[in-house]
Amino acid sequence: MSAEWLRWNNIHLVINCLGRINAYNEEDVNWRTAVDAQVEGINYIPWCINFRDDRQKHLWPFDTMKAVLKRGEGVYVHCKSGKDRSAITVYALPHPFVPRFGMFNVFHALPSKRESS
Repeated sequence: MSAEWLRWNNIHLVINCLGRINAYNEEDVNWRTAVDAQVEGINYIPWCINFRDDRQKHLWPFDTMKAVLKRGEGVYVHCKSGKDRSAITVYALPHPFVPRFGMFNVFHALPSKRESS
């Protein structure tokens, strides 16, 4: 992540949707790279919809995103390829605040591209 690009785009919060642990139960290299690239003065939240613990703790990152956006500042949400985890995180943003929708429905609302391939 380029510090200049983040600042030029008024990004004040980065949501890292990469999982910390890979399929071999080791620290994921992409996650580590993203963590090491953090820029001073920009808040970072690690939150991956693929992990049950993170899904159960969704109000904190979503409340933080809403507050940043309400101030007119930018939020940058990323994962490895930008087609599943980051997309559903952005899609899910308003839904925990709609009682009938809930986080479980958000998680299952969009089919995985890997399943349809």
